[in-house]
Amino acid sequence: MPRILTAKLFVIGLLVATLSLVIILKVGRVQGQSPPCTSDWVTRVQHGIGSEAPCPNLADIPAGVSNLSFFIQYRSGFALSSTVQQRLAQLEQEAAPGNCNAQCQLTRQDINNILYAEFQSLTSTLTDAQINTMSQTFHVVPAWVQPNGSSVLALDSSGPQVSQTDFTYGLQQLRSGNSSALAAAAAQTSSQVNTICNVLAYALPADWNVTTYSPYRVFVIAYYLASGDKLTDSYTECHTHMMGIQNWLSSQGINAPCNGSVLWGDAGYVYTRPTSILFSDALQSDLLNRYAAVHGLQ
Repeated sequence: MPRILTAKLFVIGLLVATLSLVIILKVGRVQGQSPPCTSDWVTRVQHGIGSEAPCPNLADIPAGVSNLSFFIQYRSGFALSSTVQQRLAQLEQEAAPGNCNAQCQLTRQDINNILYAEFQSLTSTLTDAQINTMSQTFHVVPAWVQPNGSSVLALDSSGPQVSQTDFTYGLQQLRSGNSSALAAAAAQTSSQVNTICNVLAYALPADWNVTTYSPYRVFVIAYYLASGDKLTDSYTECHTHMMGIQNWLSSQGINAPCNGSVLWGDAGYVYTRPTSILFSDALQSDLLNRYAAVHGLQ
């Protein structure tokens, strides 16, 4: 595979060309003739983030942020720090309707701009050690991959796939500021933001059918892009899903108990992605600061 194509595939995968995009979603406008996702996917989104981490009202912002932290922790294995939670709650309150009449919230283009800036900042500072760590992840059902010794990385849970060598090369191109790779990143950021916003607006209209986005919403979008988490299914449904994979692995002669595991993240049972690098505590804080800077929030 030509390396310039590999670099583009890496960018596409890193910015999450999700399973839902490949199999379930039909990309389109919320008000258009074709819905952006199936009715089954709507139900799964409603059971997931719609029920467990809905967008908070002004009166319950701290509790809403705490719910989001738990949602992320049980799914991807890390909790939001108290500093990040306090900062997110502060900005959510400052940007709430009635406080600044949505003038402090962001358009989709604003979101594209700050997420792309965040992505460019991350890739330009990656160390060789971080690149090496990342090249060991990106596996679907790693308990199955490891016994078979695959060196092919799935950049999302549905692909595309690249070798570790090409993966490393692609990251190095991004780190060096390769114009083609960065242009692909900008285009994919816009595409993925539009897609997830359309899906959430269709599945959760009371919370997400909006024209401007609060800090809480932008944080959820950033987490989605970084983690590979589909935001679907409840706590119980996620556990049932892992149990099904555990039983299948057992039928293949692989003993891989899922007890205490999470679906996504660095040690994901279903899919591993270096979320500790892609969505570190420092990057979370930087994201919120970038949000605040757009309209001069504190």
